[in-house]
Order: sequence, then structure tokens, then C-alpha cells
Amino acid sequence: MIPSTVKDEIKATICVLALVFSFGAGWAVEGWRKDAEIADLKTITATDKSLAANQALARIVIANKRAAQAELQLAAWQTTLTAFAQEKNDELARLVSGRRCLDSAVIRVLNRPGPKFDRALPDAPGLVLRPDGGAAAGSDDGAYSTDADVAGWIELCQRSYNTCRSRLQAIADFYAGEPQ
Repeated sequence: MIPSTVKDEIKATICVLALVFSFGAGWAVEGWRKDAEIADLKTITATDKSLAANQALARIVIANKRAAQAELQLAAWQTTLTAFAQEKNDELARLVSGRRCLDSAVIRVLNRPGPKFDRALPDAPGLVLRPDGGAAAGSDDGAYSTDADVAGWIELCQRSYNTCRSRLQAIADFYAGEPQ
């Protein structure tokens, strides 16, 4: 027969082993469960990243299509503006006489440089001075510009304005079609 103290020790040892086994089994099962959750989270994250990348790519493709359309529209406007400017230049060449229009003092005032800005801006082109065969009375150098020169400057200003306006409109049209 086994003494009762040994039986109690064996029971206690079996209980401790059962508790250790239960704890170990619980620990293993919890680890497997957490590993499965981590794998699920990794899958969800990868799917979300893939979806976000696909959505970003779709937005880029749409933006590129809109940009191509804006470029085509801008090119059409530029062609129209160029044709219009050529028509005006041809008609102006027919209508102006080359008469003396602006004396050198006026041209110097118009050619005076503008104010300086924080950023460098391109200088405006200077106006044309034509030398005269002899200095006119009251003129210091006899230089002048003709009505053809003035008409050309006005046409250049109008063409530059219309080009700028068409580019700004193309930018506005591009961003107007952008999804919010």
C-alpha cells in the first residue's frame, strides 16, 4: 500500500501537471488565435493598400486624360488666336501708312523700366525708334515710331493677353472637372 502522504503528493503533482498542461495549452491556443488575427490584419492591410493604389492610379489616369483634353483645347485656341492675329496683321499692313506717330521723348517714357519685384520678371520688349534723316525742330535726336509700329504693339499686347487668358482658362477648366 502507498502511504497517504505519497498519494497526496502524487495527486498534487498530477494537479500541478494538469494546471501546467492547461496553461500551456491555453497559451498555445491563444498564440495560434493571435497569429490568425495578425495574418487576417496583414491581409486586410495589403488589400487596403492595393485598393488605395488602384484608386490613386485611376485618379492619375483620369487627370492625364483631362490634361490631354486641356492641351488639345489650348492648342486649338492657340491656332485660332494665331490665325486671328495674322488676319489683323495683314489688314493693319494694308491700313497703316508709316506716318510718324510717336517722338523719341514719348518712346523713352514708354520704355522706362517698371518697378522691381521680389521675383525676377522678364522685361517688356522695348518700343521701336526709327532714326530720322535729320532732327526735327524741338526734337533732341529725331527718332520716332510710326503708326504701323503703334498698331503692331497694340496687336502684340492683344495677342499676349488672349494667349494668357486662354492658358488661364485651360487651367481653370482642368481644375473645374477635378473630383472633390
